[in-house]
Amino acid sequence: KDISEYTSELSSAYDINVAVFTLKEWLKNIKKNFSYETCKYHSGKEEYSDSFVEWYHGIGFSKYGKRPQFPFLLAKYNALLKLSDAIKNDVLTGKLYDEKILRLEGMVDELIELLGRLKT
Repeated sequence: KDISEYTSELSSAYDINVAVFTLKEWLKNIKKNFSYETCKYHSGKEEYSDSFVEWYHGIGFSKYGKRPQFPFLLAKYNALLKLSDAIKNDVLTGKLYDEKILRLEGMVDELIELLGRLKT
């Protein structure tokens, strides 16, 4: 995928753009892996999830680690993964709750907003 697909969320800081891109791609892949018709989860490698963690512990930490809001990124990200696991569980047990998907989207947006604050 091309990072320019997310121009509305992009900043002048390339490294933050990488984090935004990985979150958006992760969310897109998670949503694609849910089949509303069959109410089944089609698992796949969540490479974008791994990429965000690498960004956080790598360039993100070295460049923004001393900022007061930086530790909140990982906490918010971990909450995002926990909700994602809950959704997978629901799907695997034959349930699918749209409000959880919407909450997941909202949490990604909140995390992207928090990333944007790192620039200031």
